[in-house]
Amino acid sequence: MEYLLKNYYNQGLAGEMICKKTGKTFSDYTNASGALTKHIQKEYDIEIPSKYERSKYLGKTGKYWHEDFFDFNLVNKKPVRKCQHCDWSTVDIENKTGCFEVHLNQVHNITLEKHLELYPDDIKYHKNFQKQLELNKDHIECTICNAKLERMTKQHLDLHGISFSEYKLKYPNAKIFNDRLTKISSQVLKQRNQQKNFKKLYTSKAETEIYDYLNSKGIILEKTCRSLIDGEIDLVDHQRKICIEFNGGYFHSEKFKDKNYHLNKTLACGNKGYRLIHIFEDEWIFNKELVLNKIEHIFNVNNKSKIYARKCNIIQIDSKTKNEFLNKNHIQGQDKSKIYYGAYYNNNLVAVMCFSKTTLSKKDNPDDWELTRFATDINYNVVGIGSKLINHFIKNNKVNNIISFADLRWVDPNNNFYIKNGFKQVSISTPDYSYFATKGPHKNMRIHKTNLRKNKIKSYYGIDIKNKTELELATELGYIRIYNCGLIKYCYEKN
Repeated sequence: MEYLLKNYYNQGLAGEMICKKTGKTFSDYTNASGALTKHIQKEYDIEIPSKYERSKYLGKTGKYWHEDFFDFNLVNKKPVRKCQHCDWSTVDIENKTGCFEVHLNQVHNITLEKHLELYPDDIKYHKNFQKQLELNKDHIECTICNAKLERMTKQHLDLHGISFSEYKLKYPNAKIFNDRLTKISSQVLKQRNQQKNFKKLYTSKAETEIYDYLNSKGIILEKTCRSLIDGEIDLVDHQRKICIEFNGGYFHSEKFKDKNYHLNKTLACGNKGYRLIHIFEDEWIFNKELVLNKIEHIFNVNNKSKIYARKCNIIQIDSKTKNEFLNKNHIQGQDKSKIYYGAYYNNNLVAVMCFSKTTLSKKDNPDDWELTRFATDINYNVVGIGSKLINHFIKNNKVNNIISFADLRWVDPNNNFYIKNGFKQVSISTPDYSYFATKGPHKNMRIHKTNLRKNKIKSYYGIDIKNKTELELATELGYIRIYNCGLIKYCYEKN
């Protein structure tokens, strides 16, 4: 086969190399890509000759050194690409093996980029290079390593040991898509809102966990419902007419949702006769057991042991006992109330109710109180204990009115603890905000807005607050505002 392979190659004839040992086929019969060398080294475990020795072997014997390990098969003639600078040609038209670029570097001492400047029409043979040129014009940069990308991917973030959500939290202003993909995604989202049967793009792990948990309780839920209101709802129980929305802290902040988003969705479901529950991400992360307890109660699927209020003793408890109980059994945790009572069953604390003076009661209405916390042991169903605790408080204190606030995203306005115990609805507040932390000691948590008042920021962080608003200071510290659904104000009038 003296010089046959080289002549075939120069003439544009296609051929195959078939390994004598494994039967594996290679189209790169001249070994321009080095694939044959790697295969020989792997299968035969021999020392590979240097490039000089291989060239010397070709000149002396008239055949490539690797031919001893392969059988050659000549196949149909393929199109040939000829070098613009000399008579050299190749059947690897699109430079998949890289042989054209190697030829330019070794024979003509020029780069592919320089060649394409001289012969711009050849760009059609180099799709990857063409993509790179397009990427240089329209790209995003990884904030960590400054790599140019068409879009941020999980595979790239894995190189930095960081998850997608952590990247967004750490670099909230970082772009995820280049301009072209951003435009496409906007069109997709628009179509998604118009098509009821469009497949959901992403389902959170928490949403799946809630679905599986309720499913284990025998509750049939529809996922990603788009037939109830204008928009989608994560989970819907059509039998009980209860809906659940899981709200990720970052993507449900005011960066993506306006202040009335959660309220409007709640009202839209209410107009259809459905109750909508909102679960925020930090509640699920830090208080999952309490959230599941509330869900069980709302869906009426708990099988807890019943304790009746008539068998409980009510006494005033100390602050430490009160706070420990609330932190275990109330989703908001401890408070700063002034009076607190505990209900004991067989010497075990099973319920706590807390009261404080209202803001106005200090001056104008000294006998007005606010019910700030009410919690029962999550392991028991303590029947009638709320009414007994309220009556005990009224009996042992000077009381004119008792007000309390219920979170609209958790409470049923038409059937709840307050209505059952003689409270009247006074008003519904507009949605209010708390702050969601994207970094720092409170990362992934919502904190009350009073914790980021300007004077507290100054004392806690020691930064200059002059000529800056609370929002500007909070944003600098990595906090973003997130809105609730509003609160229902209830009032109990003793007389």
